[in-house]
Amino acid sequence: MDVNVRQAGQNADVHIVEIEGRIDAKTAADIENELNALKEKQAVKIIVDFSRVNYISSGGLRVFLSALKWAKAGNGDLKLVNMEQNVEKIFKLAGFTKIFNILPDIDSALSAF
Repeated sequence: MDVNVRQAGQNADVHIVEIEGRIDAKTAADIENELNALKEKQAVKIIVDFSRVNYISSGGLRVFLSALKWAKAGNGDLKLVNMEQNVEKIFKLAGFTKIFNILPDIDSALSAF
């Protein structure tokens, strides 16, 4: 699994987290570390790109739920984009599609901030 964090071009206050691979109990900790680094920088506008993620476990869901809570507490948001059908199905089964703002692409997420 690989995690890359970058600023969203002209929107310097928005950070994009690009993830590649499976998000399971083992790899969720790596993502949590990257998100916590953003939290420490008080970065609360975050887009997570799921275009190269084909699986997420309950441990991964927990990491994103936690990040959503602290982002919203700081008047920000966590937006999820480019989600494959299988991954979106897991979010739906967990009831998370009602909690998270899931958008088709990064441009849509940037416009939604």
